[in-house]
Amino acid sequence: MSDSTFSRLENYASELMKSYPPGSVFLSETMIYSNKADEAGTIDLVVINPDGKVDLYDWKTINLYGKDSIPYYKEEAWNIQLGRYKGILKEYGLKDFGKLRVIPISTRWNKRGDFTGIDIGGNTLGPIPRTGLKGGEIEQT
Repeated sequence: MSDSTFSRLENYASELMKSYPPGSVFLSETMIYSNKADEAGTIDLVVINPDGKVDLYDWKTINLYGKDSIPYYKEEAWNIQLGRYKGILKEYGLKDFGKLRVIPISTRWNKRGDFTGIDIGGNTLGPIPRTGLKGGEIEQT
């Protein structure tokens, strides 16, 4: 990964964290397990707000192959995954959820197959017409 690509990712994460009030707790790569369903997962970022509300973020890399929207079946799968994460966390006693978001990270490649960069959260993906998207993030309600 180039320095500029790493910087873009780092800046995105930094700005996201700054958007939260003081006292928020950030947990990265949080592994969860459901005894009931015998399934597990790793949530990329869990944010516990000072008021106890829990936000979940999951980064997803995707190559759109020149298209300007995320395929619906990807969105559906991602929404199911976020819903399962929420369900498992409810088993842990968490009840108040806020944002449940997938952050698409689109990779770009030139015709020779060389990596040329990324687009984070739909910022430069172009129009993404799906109704579940807010600011380039897929929100699960």
